[in-house]
Amino acid sequence: MPRFHYPGLAAAAIAMTATFPAAPANAQAADYPRRPITFIVGFAPGGGIDTFARVVAQELTEQAGFAVVIENRAGAASNIAAKAVAGAAPDGYTLLFTGNSYAINQTLYRNPGYATEDLRPVVFVAIDSQALAVHAANPART
Repeated sequence: MPRFHYPGLAAAAIAMTATFPAAPANAQAADYPRRPITFIVGFAPGGGIDTFARVVAQELTEQAGFAVVIENRAGAASNIAAKAVAGAAPDGYTLLFTGNSYAINQTLYRNPGYATEDLRPVVFVAIDSQALAVHAANPART
């Protein structure tokens, strides 16, 4: 896999890990993580979000010193992955790595399989702009 350089990525990744112990308020938080962390990605391997998740996982592994595993659960516009994370133990070892579909799905699906209250954001790793373009002669442009 190619190496990418994102200024501030390591700092964001380390900041992300620093927030994990706040979720499980118990004695085990001091020695977190004791096992690999899993990023569940709701998209197919090789896509944009998957690629970025792998870059973040690699940086966390190299700079923070603990293993991060990527598990792809593509389908249903990432609802399958979000449902899996919402149903996982709330111990900080299973995290959803997703894009804006998480928020959009709440308005598109009657029952996406999880509630927004089931998941809490930990860190924003990147900000992305999106646009929709059509031919100038297309009546949809207005």
